[in-house]
Amino acid sequence: MLHLKEGEKIILIKRRHWLVLLFHILPLSLLLLAALIALVALPFISLGALSDWLLRIAPVAELGIKFGVAFLLSLFLLILWQILFVRLAHYYLDTWIVTDERTIHTELLGLFNRFLTSIYHDRIQDVSADVKGILPTLVGYGNVQIQTAGARREFIFKEIPDPYKTKEIITQAQINFLRKINEKGIEPPAIDDNTT
Repeated sequence: MLHLKEGEKIILIKRRHWLVLLFHILPLSLLLLAALIALVALPFISLGALSDWLLRIAPVAELGIKFGVAFLLSLFLLILWQILFVRLAHYYLDTWIVTDERTIHTELLGLFNRFLTSIYHDRIQDVSADVKGILPTLVGYGNVQIQTAGARREFIFKEIPDPYKTKEIITQAQINFLRKINEKGIEPPAIDDNTT
């Protein structure tokens, strides 16, 4: 869980662009819908010539095959649902937070594995934004990369909306933090606050 320091204020919270989430979940949703329709329609589907042959040999065999197919479709639905849940969890829990003192990156690595790291603004050496591709340019999402002087050499805000505006906000937060340190004569924090 993220804890802010006393007096620290959040300036910006960023997640991936909603269109990126849509690209991840749309194919899964279509597969989920197709499997669900197949599962509902299964009792009404005849196995054709195979059905006639099975009825002559064993009248219960056709029902057994349909139960087997229903089981496999249900298993497929369960797997798709879990993949969809993980994608949604990644979208929601992968965040980049800019405060007046530091930039915080939290990322879900697995369902029970989260990575959290932060860098104070006085440790930032360079901030750059890039937008690559036709769709990202038209919609307005891209990456922001922060080069640091700390142990973790770079932060990358991946596929976020308004990367150029985000770059400006981080740069302005850095300027304000350095001004605050110089005016008050505060000693900058000695180490990065990294947690895994």
